[in-house]
Amino acid sequence: MSNATYNLHLKGFVGGADFDRNYVDFVLAQNSEQSVSVLIDSPGDSLATALSIASAFRFIFEKTK
Repeated sequence: MSNATYNLHLKGFVGGADFDRNYVDFVLAQNSEQSVSVLIDSPGDSLATALSIASAFRFIFEKTK
């Protein structure tokens, strides 16, 4: 794994036009060789989508252990 870090800033409503699970999966796949630092700045919206995104991060974390 590279020492480079990709900074992922998720700003806006979860699950709307701003970001969703597909977007997060795409960004993580594009930066699979880098550490990813995540900042979530959201007033909320879709709980199901937020849980889906959290699941994606858990899956990636478990895969890299």
